[in-house]
Amino acid sequence: MKKREFDNEFKKMAISLSEVKQSVKETAIELDLDASRLSKWRNDPRYKGGKKYDGRCRSQSGPTRDQAFKEGAP
Repeated sequence: MKKREFDNEFKKMAISLSEVKQSVKETAIELDLDASRLSKWRNDPRYKGGKKYDGRCRSQSGPTRDQAFKEGAP
């Protein structure tokens, strides 16, 4: 079985689609990808304009899941 390779434009498109859908799993199914691969791309600064994915979609405001946990933890 040949290893699938994806160019940077495909990766950026997949990331954008997952943000619009707000679901890595749904996007991965639609694009016939493993969800863990798409998650790795979302966390890779090369595909996010040099920024690491912070755990929330661009359209959301408020704390990330990690920030909310830290604020709520004793």
